[in-house]
Amino acid sequence: MDTIISQMFHAISAIMFCVAITILFTAVDISSDILTTATQLNQKEGVEQYVPSAGDVSLISFAELIMSLDGELEYDVEIDGSYVSKDGYYGLESLLVMPIPGGYQKSYVYDDNGRILYIRYHKEE
Repeated sequence: MDTIISQMFHAISAIMFCVAITILFTAVDISSDILTTATQLNQKEGVEQYVPSAGDVSLISFAELIMSLDGELEYDVEIDGSYVSKDGYYGLESLLVMPIPGGYQKSYVYDDNGRILYIRYHKEE
């Protein structure tokens, strides 16, 4: 009787291990799909690729702007004059005005002590 229970225990343990490995591979596959989609959106034909310039001003694509606004904000942001506080921000749905597709200049605004006050996104001319 003990050997049957022991064999059942080992069989159930092996099945649970296989299920856990399957869940792990599924989660990794989903994560890689999300990253691939974001990369493809960023490299879509007609969208220019920007390389950050020296200093505090860099050029970013529309896809990079949207990705930086998706989720919680680390700092307050200003998008073409519209100020968005990180405290009242709950994702892209909470924006009053959606950004216009195209390239953006990203710059940091500092206080007198050198701390970042907010990030400014300005539509590239």
